Amino acid sequence: MSAYLNSEPSSQEQERFDSELPAWLAGQLSDDDAAWMEDMQAKHKTLALQALWLRDARAVIRDEAASQNTDAAWGLLEKRLQADSFAQPASPRP
Repeated sequence: MSAYLNSEPSSQEQERFDSELPAWLAGQLSDDDAAWMEDMQAKHKTLALQALWLRDARAVIRDEAASQNTDAAWGLLEKRLQADSFAQPASPRP
């Protein structure tokens, strides 16, 4: 049986939840604020689903980024930086 409340969070609760969610996901909230976030998720299914979606999205993005071969992008960046350094005249020394 679900322990969720049938009501939606108040606008103040939703605003606080939204503003603290990134820090909560990163584990950067105080113990009291983290407990409040967890309590809100336990009480409001919409907030729990919001947090779950972001955790899942973060995991997918992290997995995708870890599996990407970035050698070509780094090579292109290196060429552009070298071209820029050759294109700019040296500054005269006083």
